[in-house]
Amino acid sequence: MRKIPEQFVSEVLSRVDIVELIKQHVHIQRSGAQFKALCPFHQEKTPSFIINQQKQFYYCFGCGARGDAIQFLKEHVGLHFADAVEQLANLAGMEVPKEELSAVDQKQVDTQSRCYSAIEQAAGFFESTLKKCHEAKPAIDYLKSRGLSGVIAKKFRLGFAPQTKDAMISHVRKGANASLQDLQSAGLCSNDPHKGLRARFWMRIMFPIRNRRGIVVGFGARVVGKGGEPKYLNSPESIVFSKKNELYGLYEAKQANKIIDNLIVVEGYMDVIALHQVGITNAVATLGTSLTKEHIEILFANSESLVFCFDGDRAGRGAAKRAMELCLPVMRDNRRVKFLLLPDEYDPDSYVREYGVEKMLEKANRAVPISDYLFSEACVNLNFDIVDDRLTAVTNLKPSLELLPETGMLKEMLYDRLAQMVGVDRAALLEKDFDSKKFRNLNNGKVKKYSPMPKMLSPAYRTLAIILREPALLEKIDMSPYRSIKMPGITLLCEVVDILKNGKNLSFSEIRTNLPNQLAASFVENELKGLIGFLSYDGLEQELNGALTQIKNFAKEQVMDDLITQAKVGSLGESEKDKLMKLLTEKNNYSS
Repeated sequence: MRKIPEQFVSEVLSRVDIVELIKQHVHIQRSGAQFKALCPFHQEKTPSFIINQQKQFYYCFGCGARGDAIQFLKEHVGLHFADAVEQLANLAGMEVPKEELSAVDQKQVDTQSRCYSAIEQAAGFFESTLKKCHEAKPAIDYLKSRGLSGVIAKKFRLGFAPQTKDAMISHVRKGANASLQDLQSAGLCSNDPHKGLRARFWMRIMFPIRNRRGIVVGFGARVVGKGGEPKYLNSPESIVFSKKNELYGLYEAKQANKIIDNLIVVEGYMDVIALHQVGITNAVATLGTSLTKEHIEILFANSESLVFCFDGDRAGRGAAKRAMELCLPVMRDNRRVKFLLLPDEYDPDSYVREYGVEKMLEKANRAVPISDYLFSEACVNLNFDIVDDRLTAVTNLKPSLELLPETGMLKEMLYDRLAQMVGVDRAALLEKDFDSKKFRNLNNGKVKKYSPMPKMLSPAYRTLAIILREPALLEKIDMSPYRSIKMPGITLLCEVVDILKNGKNLSFSEIRTNLPNQLAASFVENELKGLIGFLSYDGLEQELNGALTQIKNFAKEQVMDDLITQAKVGSLGESEKDKLMKLLTEKNNYSS
């Protein structure tokens, strides 16, 4: 086998126009010296996907996707590196030369190829055995008892490993022309010094694990009946399989969803399958192992919004804490992470079977954002009237807040929230020598209770604070009908909405820099940001709807006042009189 020379790859990239390539897949439009489009890697309404023709790369300000022409074909089309290079070479009218691999590299490639072939043969064997072997009846009964249909079993290629341990070995050796060493390398069997060659799996339901290209790289296996240990058994780490780099159900999720708005991360194979069966096709799971940094990277590469759905028991809370700690360092303002802990006696599979898909989706939509989850876990059983408890909150939260990236608004907002809660200045919290003695000197009295934002604030300012707290709510706002009304803060709200709808991840200071009015900019930086500390996530959307309703009613009253003024001088036409009567009727309705 040969490899593609690096010099040729560079030559291909220099001859291919990335704009023309991406244009074949995405509708693009010129924007100054660059091109822009709706991002093909995440759902959005305002274009944030930028293509730089001069430098031949793309970048999305929304989800962070970036790369050259090869990377685009790999991520968007799903091609392997070599296939992507070959496709680009064809576009450029070039023939792909190849260099000989070293003996070591060639041996590794050959071993990988034989492992893939052996594992695929094993997957086919297990599938066939589930359908045809009388030994599989307990497995079929179990799957039926969990409410799984034949259709979903076929979709996930479920199978059964029989008691006859050499049946799979014989089938794979014949079908894949594989040696015993190949089977061991693929993790299908082991050579016991006392018992000889043994299949790794028997009397188990088999869950094939597919990589992002749909290739089976390993198996999860659940014992059938009682007495088998362990209950779940995975393929071992191998030349083609690493648990930290794979997520169960991700391939199926990508097949079912062209764009994945969010991913629901659960704990088990059965949870994934049960959710997919009822139409929640964005569920994935780790492979019976703890979440890893690599898993988080893969998750965010496929969606900017994650919901971690775990059991509500101690183990589930531990898993949620680990997920939170792994997510914090890679949070951006456009990324959303939420947590859904089910009642103790339920997992996602049992919950959706008992309560149905609508109830499950409702709970997922009400999942707790990472910021609220972080604060609630750190402040449980604390009394903020007691100085020592406030100090405990700071001690619990500061290490987590320091994990957050410096860029974006989230870190600033959460430090402001903590400062409001414990009654000290944010600058003091950020000092390196901040300790318990300094805290007590700064914090002798009672602090203001954590509460909703003051209602006396203008609805425009309240709306602005809400969208800065939760930018995802921005899509609910259309300021075009209200730009000319005379309400405090309306001009500032419109300016910030325009800035944020450009799709950029901006910090408070960056928003301030982009504002034309420096007095308003100072208000955003010094006053409004502090108010956000009073906003908890619960009821946030309801509060936004209330503020927007007030803006709408204010605009109507302004029009009504203008019409009444005109009526006093007798200059109203018939249509204007009708409009005034309609507005007066509406006011009476929402005032009563």
